[in-house]
Amino acid sequence: MENPTAEWITAWSGVAVAGVAFLGFQATVIAILVTSAQTKDRQQLEVEGYLRVDIGPPGGTEDYTPPESVVFTERRYLKSIGDVSEQDPIISVWYRNLQTAPLGFVLGVFARISAEIVDLEGRIYNVELTHQLPYVEPGRSVRMDFVQFPRSWQASARIEAVKYRSLHWDGATPKHGRQQCEYSDGKFRMIPWSDPIDSWRDKFARLLDRVHGSKQERP
Repeated sequence: MENPTAEWITAWSGVAVAGVAFLGFQATVIAILVTSAQTKDRQQLEVEGYLRVDIGPPGGTEDYTPPESVVFTERRYLKSIGDVSEQDPIISVWYRNLQTAPLGFVLGVFARISAEIVDLEGRIYNVELTHQLPYVEPGRSVRMDFVQFPRSWQASARIEAVKYRSLHWDGATPKHGRQQCEYSDGKFRMIPWSDPIDSWRDKFARLLDRVHGSKQERP
């Protein structure tokens, strides 16, 4: 007479093996997707255009030197607030393509910039502007002058949004650069900012790192 307990154990063993095999298959698929994504990320770093955006005074600050490879300076959209002269402070925006590969063009650049200017009486002037550039060549920079105001006033400005694409890539872009600046008592301060891409690929990669880390911690 057959043992029902043995049959039950055999049946559930088969189910367990199938479940483990299925989980292993899922893990393999995820690993393949993450590896492919990481390869694409490396390609973007090595070949695709990569834009750094900085905002601050044309001459830079003590801890920031403006790029030397500026091929174009645009002043047509410079907004003047109050009674200004040529010597009064200006806030500019640099668009620098850090890629050096020949096909690493940055295309269709769109940026939204805002500033808050405060006069001696405490009145606030809000300034907003949109920059659109057809392209930035690899290793080159473009400077766009944004707003000018009396040197005795105060100001703060920031990059609100940046979008662009490359020859073979179109998607979310990371923030990189001095994307905020402040002016008071006759001095500028440029604030660095870095916000890497947080896509589903990054989330999967972090998940795998946690899984592998927990396995290594087990005795």
